[in-house]
Amino acid sequence: MAETKFLEASNFMLQKGGFLPFVRLAYRSIGRLNAAKDNAILIPSWYTGTDADSETFLCGPNRALNPAKYFIILTNLLGNGISSSPSNTPAPFDHARFPRITFYDNVRLQHQLVTEELGLKSLRLVTGWSMGAAQTYQWAAQYPDMVRQQF
Repeated sequence: MAETKFLEASNFMLQKGGFLPFVRLAYRSIGRLNAAKDNAILIPSWYTGTDADSETFLCGPNRALNPAKYFIILTNLLGNGISSSPSNTPAPFDHARFPRITFYDNVRLQHQLVTEELGLKSLRLVTGWSMGAAQTYQWAAQYPDMVRQQF
């Protein structure tokens, strides 16, 4: 299993108001980015799901999301206990004081990961199920030109 990495951002403004002075988006990648950088796929996690769950249930050599063919980025939802969450954020934003997070906030941070941290200009696909699928719709609303029109 690939090592968990973190995109870290300061003074992250939130859609519902307020901010987090420090936020961490946990992610892993499997597969290799090709020379053209056009084989990247993003899979956001779902409620109670993790990057490991996404890999287990959605990726594999005999599946459409084959890491031998694609560079697959697996992210963890803010609030899931791996990325910034009520349980791992320092005071005064811990526990019940953790701010309200939206899909918009998650997708904006994922976009920062993809474009700034990984240096990608586009994604081949954004996919997921349940709350991961809801984030794919948010990607289409926030960054309509970021995901390829044809697979």
